[in-house]
Amino acid sequence: MKGEHSMGTRRFDVSVASLVPWSLGSGGPVRAYQMAVDAGFNGLQLLPLRGWSMDSVRRLPNRGVIAWEGAWNYGSLWKVVQRVTGRAGEDHPLPIDWVVFGRDPMDPQIFGRCFQNALHVSHDSRERQSVYELHPEGGLPTTGLASLCWDTWHTRRPYRNGDPSPFQWKRLLEKWKDQIALIHVHPVGPEISSLLAGQTKGELQDMLRLLATQTKTQVSIVLEVAPTFGTRAQAVRYLSQLRQSIAEIMG
Repeated sequence: MKGEHSMGTRRFDVSVASLVPWSLGSGGPVRAYQMAVDAGFNGLQLLPLRGWSMDSVRRLPNRGVIAWEGAWNYGSLWKVVQRVTGRAGEDHPLPIDWVVFGRDPMDPQIFGRCFQNALHVSHDSRERQSVYELHPEGGLPTTGLASLCWDTWHTRRPYRNGDPSPFQWKRLLEKWKDQIALIHVHPVGPEISSLLAGQTKGELQDMLRLLATQTKTQVSIVLEVAPTFGTRAQAVRYLSQLRQSIAEIMG
């Protein structure tokens, strides 16, 4: 495997979800790591993807994993049908959830045993041993919470039912900046093409500049972005371009 890269003084990793379909299957962990390094990242944030096993995950270098989190909503194919036909709600998986994670994905606790220095990212603020990822449905952090994951989309998006976001992100950042332990750079929709084009104006870009100046330099960045479905070389190029654009904005 090639050597690792860095972005300035901050570590910069990418989610294995952004490397689908290349990250799926028994060879997915190592394949994803090599693609990440080829694109200029230090390593990966892990999710228990379809086809993964403990043996396949153990092949990753400890230094190549910054964080891990549990599967998104998952379940049987029948539950997918119920969700798609409107007979079930958000507690049932979407088709993409079933494709990426399967009915019964690998136990994510395996990551904690294999990579003890990696951060565990949770959407539940009650998990005190984890890094709580801010999101509307989870609400504001509770008093005494030690560390947060700042997601550039979840801190701006509305509730899933369409109600406006409960957060005023600039005030939120000012108040909780010292508790931020991990940053998810999560561009969506037109923001992706904006970054690929090297544009420096926009709400996401404004947030990135503030995060760069208001968080500690040891706080790592994880790119979470929709994958591109081309060749392996095209996927590497896509992620590399996004990494470079974000690096230029954050200095």
